[in-house]
Amino acid sequence: MARRNFATEFLLRELLSALGAPVAASKTNNDTADSFSESLSEESESQAALGAANGQSRVMLVRRTNSSRQTVTLVDRQFDVEAFIPSHVSAALQQERGYKTLGRLRGSVVRVSKYHFATLTRCLTTDQQSTETSVSAPNVNRRSARVYLWVDALAIVEDNELAIQSRQDVYSYPEVAERLDSLSDAELEKQLMINQGLPPL
Repeated sequence: MARRNFATEFLLRELLSALGAPVAASKTNNDTADSFSESLSEESESQAALGAANGQSRVMLVRRTNSSRQTVTLVDRQFDVEAFIPSHVSAALQQERGYKTLGRLRGSVVRVSKYHFATLTRCLTTDQQSTETSVSAPNVNRRSARVYLWVDALAIVEDNELAIQSRQDVYSYPEVAERLDSLSDAELEKQLMINQGLPPL
């Protein structure tokens, strides 16, 4: 249980910023809203979204893995998020740790040192091996996430297979859910690109 205290609290604040959510929308929930209250300017919001690109590392827990989809469920202090593990990160884990599948990450404490939020389309397009080996993109219409945490660099802090308690998924937070519902796929891609300084697909 104390292992959750290792984790960095950042998902909600940075996801809202990446989605271009208005500051006024983030005024509820005492524990999580104070980091991005009305005092945040537009400039500081975009700086928060670009924090990852500037090398800010985040300590997270790995709750669940899905090797066939190259995804894991990561946990910060407050929320779960679906994360995409690109081929070069998987290759590094195999070379450095001997991990043949992402399943070995389950229960670990990891440091994510380079990341951004992305649609699954961007994840698959960016990851060359995925696009070459996947016949078609996974179905994301049902309960799947529309936004993933693309993990570009990952280091293992503590390697074990303890069960990690699930948290509220960040997509169900009211402001996030409302913002996602208001954006078409094309608009979502554009918002994530603009607010995080990502290159066009």
